[in-house]
Order: sequence, then structure tokens, then C-alpha cells
Amino acid sequence: MKWTDLCRPKAMGEMGFKDLTIFNRALLGKQVWRFLQWPNSIVTKVFKARYYPSSSIWEANAKTNGSYVWKCILWGRNLVAKGMRWRVGNGSKISIYHSRWIPRP
Repeated sequence: MKWTDLCRPKAMGEMGFKDLTIFNRALLGKQVWRFLQWPNSIVTKVFKARYYPSSSIWEANAKTNGSYVWKCILWGRNLVAKGMRWRVGNGSKISIYHSRWIPRP
């Protein structure tokens, strides 16, 4: 029996297993979201001190000596970036001079 068949829902008569690749990607995206929402957590502080001490996670680079976990988190960062939207709100965090107003190719 194929793994893709086993991952189909039970309602379709199969086993209903989760596709672990998709599940892992979702967890990586969730970890990046936690970095953004809780910047004072221990895990966020450790990763920030090690991999992006003078920038945000959005500007962080994949270092050649970076760990496998860090490279996976960067993959999750790209996944989160694809689904994010920027809201103006009250405008207090908008920088007229530094924000990208016109997308660049």
C-alpha cells in the first residue's frame, strides 16, 4: 500500500495518517511565529544571540556553520513570509524613509 493512500482521510476508507512532511513544515512556521510573538522567551533569545544578534529574524542569513535546526527555521521563515500581510494600524511603526513602498524586482 502506498504512503499517499494511507494519508487519505478515514472518511475515504483509508488510515488517516498525517503527512509528516506537511506537518513538519507547519511546525517550523509555528516556531518562527513564536519568535515574532514572544521576543523575550528563552528560545528566541538563544537563537537571536547566536544567529541574528544585530538584526531581526527577517534579515538573518543562513550561515555556513549554522546548525541544521537553524537552516530549517529559516525555511519556516520563508513559509511564514509567503502568508503574511502587513497592516498599517495606527502608523506608529511605519518608517517613511526606510519602508519599501514600491516592490522591487
